[in-house]
Amino acid sequence: MAEGPAATAVVEEVLEGGGYSYLKLRSSEGDVFWLAGIQPGIRTGDTVRYVENVVMENFTSRSLNRRFDRIVFASSVQVVP
Repeated sequence: MAEGPAATAVVEEVLEGGGYSYLKLRSSEGDVFWLAGIQPGIRTGDTVRYVENVVMENFTSRSLNRRFDRIVFASSVQVVP
């Protein structure tokens, strides 16, 4: 499966569970969406660079006991200095 291009966004909320960081992000265009990736230590207000791998609809995280209408799973997430 091909990965998408790298993009950046600002973190509005962080949830940790099941080995993933679930990040509520706001893009530079103002779009708000959830992203999941393996990168601990990300905080609200950080700007992150991510590479989109898979988008899932109606995804339920058992560790958070929460359903996401739409979530992006990233192959790479890192804080931008």
